[in-house]
Amino acid sequence: MPERDDVLPSIETWWPHLTVGARHEVLSDTTAPLDDRVVREIERICDTRIEHRPRLSDDDRHFIATQGETVD
Repeated sequence: MPERDDVLPSIETWWPHLTVGARHEVLSDTTAPLDDRVVREIERICDTRIEHRPRLSDDDRHFIATQGETVD
């Protein structure tokens, strides 16, 4: 089965490397489609291409919630 191009790589791979601004953008509405700027950062971090504006999964939101660090 081909990979869907609107599915995010594993959040454990890219979340720790997002810029503070991108993290703030994600956290502003964790149920909305990701902003193009955030998607471009994820593509750069993971060396992949994402054609559509994906949304965080329930697991992604849970991962973010369990990260103890504060986003400045």
